[in-house]
Amino acid sequence: ESQLLQTSPYKPLVYKRYIDDIIIVWIHGSEKLRIFIKHFNAGHAKLKFTTETSEQNGRISYMDVAICIDADGNMQHKLFQKPCHSGLLIDFHSAVPMHVKRAVVKSQFLRAQRLS
Repeated sequence: ESQLLQTSPYKPLVYKRYIDDIIIVWIHGSEKLRIFIKHFNAGHAKLKFTTETSEQNGRISYMDVAICIDADGNMQHKLFQKPCHSGLLIDFHSAVPMHVKRAVVKSQFLRAQRLS
């Protein structure tokens, strides 16, 4: 990854990765973005990068956050949930082991803390 960034003919203003999610701030235009993605996709036979740009819908989603730039140029953000999100987790009375039920509660608490 760092070698691909160093050898890329164009570099993002910001590049952040969390596990397999990457967000970049790009200021060089869409044609040079295509060149950048092509360069990254050539870096490893089994890794292929896909893109979602703010040009498509005026916002970008990264992790659990929808980010957009308002008319004044200020960054705005709000909670993002995928369209298939049902809001359902685990029924407490199900046969799922207790340690899993506790882990779900803990992860949802940590998610709420992270997003607040």
